[in-house]
Amino acid sequence: MVLILIQMTRWNGNLEEIFLDYFDRVKSAIYSGIFDIIAHIDLIKLWGIPLPKYIEEVYLDVSRIISGSKVAVEINTSGLRRPVKEIYPSPRFLETLAKFNIPITFGSDAHLPEDAGRSIEDACHLAITLGFKDIAIFENRQVKFITTCK
Repeated sequence: MVLILIQMTRWNGNLEEIFLDYFDRVKSAIYSGIFDIIAHIDLIKLWGIPLPKYIEEVYLDVSRIISGSKVAVEINTSGLRRPVKEIYPSPRFLETLAKFNIPITFGSDAHLPEDAGRSIEDACHLAITLGFKDIAIFENRQVKFITTCK
């Protein structure tokens, strides 16, 4: 929480600037080539920062960048257990990502044993409903694709 307050001071409390800076950092992570998977891609929502009016443009821009990379996006269910009560990325963001046939992975942030795999079946069903086709699995940074989730 201290980091967020420090960052807000940096931008004089301009929430839109904080939001844009966050996604600029996400784009830098994608461009870096260091990561195979981008997880919690819209984690900024966890702190209640309101979505800008042009959010669809942001989602479209990030989706285009990912589609030109070798990066997969993780659908993570841990947000369902947080005050935000929503997966990462949001269903709205996932709709845009699906249009670009971006490979996905699944995670549940199991900080506790009982959270291992929690709500993954629901996330899988959502992914299928939205039209995702490629589910990426990694072994030693080598990607393989499967076309169904169980």
